[in-house]
Amino acid sequence: MRVEGCIFCIDFFPERNWAAVGTMQGGIYWLDLEKNCLISQQFAHEKGVFSLKFIQNRLFSCGADGCLSVWDLDTQKRQETLHISPQTLRNFVHLEEKNQLIVGASGGNMYVIDTTDFSLKNIIPQAHNQSIFSLFYDPKRAQIWTGGRDAYLKCWKNAPLDVNELPNCLFSEPAHLFCINSITANPSLELLATASRDKTVRIWDMNSQQLLKSVDLVKNGGHLRSVNSLLWANNELLISASDDKSLIVWEIKPVQV
Repeated sequence: MRVEGCIFCIDFFPERNWAAVGTMQGGIYWLDLEKNCLISQQFAHEKGVFSLKFIQNRLFSCGADGCLSVWDLDTQKRQETLHISPQTLRNFVHLEEKNQLIVGASGGNMYVIDTTDFSLKNIIPQAHNQSIFSLFYDPKRAQIWTGGRDAYLKCWKNAPLDVNELPNCLFSEPAHLFCINSITANPSLELLATASRDKTVRIWDMNSQQLLKSVDLVKNGGHLRSVNSLLWANNELLISASDDKSLIVWEIKPVQV
């Protein structure tokens, strides 16, 4: 199915076998994957939709206009919009058990949103020096991992984040040479993976926050260009996607001591 303009983000809703697609032009396309048809489309955000997530029978979206919107699944209509930043909203993560979203923005701020009343609860200023591109929430440890244009990887404690409560930064390190585009984790292995514009994938210990492995072109036959997205396919397989137009499947096995 063809959409107008570059695709920036996509999410899948398995209960209905639907997908939602966000574009550089600010549109959201609702797709029925079983019938292979377009359900509807809307103009959602000015200058681009950067992240989409189906959460609790609703679709949340954020964009370059600094707005966070929530959409009804039955009607595909916008329910509410919250303008939370004068700058682009890049990505967000859901703290399901606490009904919160943590939103990362250009400029480095993080915003805490209550999904029950769709209100702004807190602002963490200058969490990164530049744009926050990627976030991951670890409910077991109540930690939020963030990666930014400043190439820093950070781990924050005290999630969820209540009014007037600022998180404790447990770990902050220039983890790559250039911006961190994606963060994902395998909780059963207690491993975190990061992807960067520096063409590498790096594996981290979630307990010690120590770097375990850097996967690159020379040593491992890695990517030729920026690595943009990561996905754990199962317990030991990690998939990376790159500007070099390739997908690579990596077998990740912890070293037995």
